[in-house]
Amino acid sequence: MRLIADIGATNARFALLDEDGTIREPHTLPVAAFPTPAEAVRRYLSERGAVVREAALAVAAPVDEDPVRFLNSPWILRRRELQEALGLSRLLLLNDLQAQALAVAALQREDLPKIGGGPPLRERPAVVIGPGTGLGTAALVPCEDAVHAVATEAGHMALAAETAEERRLLALLAERFGHVSRERVLSGPGLVHLAHAQWRLAGRDPGQAPGRPAEVVERARRHGCPLCQQALRHFSALLGAYAGDLALAYGALGGVFLVGALLGRLGDGFDCALFRRRFEAKGRLGPYLARIPVYRVEAPDLGLRGAALALAGGAGKALAG
Repeated sequence: MRLIADIGATNARFALLDEDGTIREPHTLPVAAFPTPAEAVRRYLSERGAVVREAALAVAAPVDEDPVRFLNSPWILRRRELQEALGLSRLLLLNDLQAQALAVAALQREDLPKIGGGPPLRERPAVVIGPGTGLGTAALVPCEDAVHAVATEAGHMALAAETAEERRLLALLAERFGHVSRERVLSGPGLVHLAHAQWRLAGRDPGQAPGRPAEVVERARRHGCPLCQQALRHFSALLGAYAGDLALAYGALGGVFLVGALLGRLGDGFDCALFRRRFEAKGRLGPYLARIPVYRVEAPDLGLRGAALALAGGAGKALAG
């Protein structure tokens, strides 16, 4: 029996992996309830009376340094310390979007919901984007008979404003944060930041703006709040622009894949048409981008699936970015 995990900033999802590759007993624990990753792992294993010798952990952090410091939670993971504490003979760490990219590479693209574009070119790179508590991004790069999943920190690139209102929003966000990364707006907390800025632009008290992502969505969809609706439109547009930038950077004719639960929670608050318009709005390169398909991936447990694939050494390889 082996352990696999998908550890984000808010939740840590664990499961056991049988010798035949079957994922069993998935269970989610809140990150805030445990001081360290080791304590969460111990809780999960002890409740099942499980003993494991190998583990693959997909984590919401860069994994090419030790210790691994989570970007949106206080957790710090020290490889050797964790391996010794759990009595593991093998511990594999990979970025969480890297794991999801490995799982995406194993999916049948023909069965996925598509937001425009033509057929994918499987011999060309693809990009996987996951807005959540943060903004994760990975690339899939075909190489000989394998697909390499490359971790990136592209979500921390500076936000680019393209319209007059976006420039006003960016100015307000810069006053507050200094460096305004894509993650500052294209994430769950980013929805709150966008709503806060919309309140200020409207000359309203920002203290009355929603304080949680779910509240932004609720006010927009159920109560018709125009400022929250505008925040969701900005989110859709800026995500499209970001996806288009990455498609150009990687030559992603293999497709762009949107993953994670946040987009599902937005429902029809995510404006697919606006997303696609901004995705293609790259001047002379518009026709190039019009060819590239964008997929919404709603398959569950992609992080766990990717961790299982990485542990088994199948469906591709994970490379640190």
